[in-house]
Amino acid sequence: MAASVYVRVFLTLELIANEVPRFCLTTVVNASNLVPSMTREELLAKKRELRGQIDALEHKIKAIDEVLELFPVAEERTLTLPGIGPYAGMSAAQAIRALLKLHEGRFVTPSEMAKELERGGVETKSSNFANLVGVTCFRLSKSGAIKRQRINGRTTFGLESNSQ
Repeated sequence: MAASVYVRVFLTLELIANEVPRFCLTTVVNASNLVPSMTREELLAKKRELRGQIDALEHKIKAIDEVLELFPVAEERTLTLPGIGPYAGMSAAQAIRALLKLHEGRFVTPSEMAKELERGGVETKSSNFANLVGVTCFRLSKSGAIKRQRINGRTTFGLESNSQ
């Protein structure tokens, strides 16, 4: 009785960006349909050949990495995933208050807040999210929920530190 041979194949999607999740797909394939006429020795020889190819590719990847280290690093870009993060599911006002509470005592511009909120998972359909954040901050400052300050000619918002 011939034994069936199964090979487990892992497909990993790995994007080279900051903090990108990995996705893994596992598939079971009947390898007896793929190589029915190969002997054990032929399979081992094929495996060695493939390992040699993998080693050569890893060497090339290492060389590319060494060259890439010579390039100046531009501003760090992060992949934003709407709906995933500490501010996911929050309204703009709720997310702004949560962000400012996290950075209590620090005053920031609406554009800085907008970038942080988008990275933190706030979902928006606004074509100008920084403007929406600015308007929301102005409304929150009018109600006394947050403080507004002019720093170096720029309007900033924040929460005053409790230690003051």
